[in-house]
Amino acid sequence: MSEPSRILIVDDSALARRMAREAIRKILPAAVTVEAKDGAEALEKVNGDEFDVAFIDLNMPGMNGIALARELSQRDHRTRLVLCTANIQETTRQRADELGMKFIAKPISSDKVKEFLDSLD
Repeated sequence: MSEPSRILIVDDSALARRMAREAIRKILPAAVTVEAKDGAEALEKVNGDEFDVAFIDLNMPGMNGIALARELSQRDHRTRLVLCTANIQETTRQRADELGMKFIAKPISSDKVKEFLDSLD
């Protein structure tokens, strides 16, 4: 995969979105980041738009990150999905893996973003 240029960040915490955005910009300064505070807003922003990567929080009001990932993968199989959560239980990792999602434990850092990017095909 070439270097991602359009990245979606979905998290109900403004602080977590900012931390993710800053970590991503350290590694990919030219990337366009789009942010959403929950699954519904993410689906609105994705409608008709393409993203290379989506960093998705697990626990959000309304639609959780796993449900959002299912919906996004049905819409566009090219978007690489990353579950970002402090919930590091094995069952959470398995649910992410079943959807083909990568996993990043919060807090997100530029080192974790780089490790994820290095893992892409």
